[in-house]
Amino acid sequence: MGYYGAECRSQCSMKCITMECHNVTGACLGGCQIGYIGDTCQDSCAAGFYGNNCTMECVGTCPNKSCHHETGHCLEDCPHGYRGSRCDEACPSGFFGKECKRTCSPKCPEKKCDHVTGQCLKSCPDGYRGFGCKKFCPSGFYGKNCSTACEDTCPKKTCHHVTGKCKEKCPPGFRGAKCDRGCPNSKYGPGCKRRCSKKCVKKACHPKTGHCTIGCRNTTWASDCTLRKFSPDSASASASKLAS
Repeated sequence: MGYYGAECRSQCSMKCITMECHNVTGACLGGCQIGYIGDTCQDSCAAGFYGNNCTMECVGTCPNKSCHHETGHCLEDCPHGYRGSRCDEACPSGFFGKECKRTCSPKCPEKKCDHVTGQCLKSCPDGYRGFGCKKFCPSGFYGKNCSTACEDTCPKKTCHHVTGKCKEKCPPGFRGAKCDRGCPNSKYGPGCKRRCSKKCVKKACHPKTGHCTIGCRNTTWASDCTLRKFSPDSASASASKLAS
């Protein structure tokens, strides 16, 4: 331990590396300890700097770019998305936010999100949208990026947000998960489960109403061919039966 000044009564600065200083001025002879500057090493590093001769800058992610003048450790809590004594480590995959304590939304593809905001890094899975991919598609839409409209033949034009399957039963004349297929020949009605009348020519009928579209067979008439036509022969036969 060294001394300087009048009658060598002043002790060299404790911040001198070797504890030795000029016998007159007290200037440190071997330089300053880490985090200090000045002839007598009496000053700590200026704000934003640290280390040997105060030549190192605090990490940019330190709040207000301020750090301990000796170690470089940030003086305040790390900003969202960073961790570590110097706030120079981004959150590990799957985490984000303050102190990296929040987990990415399970709807984020591969559960990966921005380490600061939590926004999913990839497009949302089919049927989802919004921050963290947590919202269903708006009514009337489904699929990737919610960009596909539900079929017009879906009742109320509503469908499952992922598959596009209609939420209600198909209207008369349509079938299939998306109600986008017409009835096959000889079928009609809700879900195409009804059969056209056998009295329809070629069993052809309207897919919605069941009305015969080509005409009726033999002596029947009406839209569904359920009524018999009147004829003199049939009338005479009926009269004979009544008389007997």
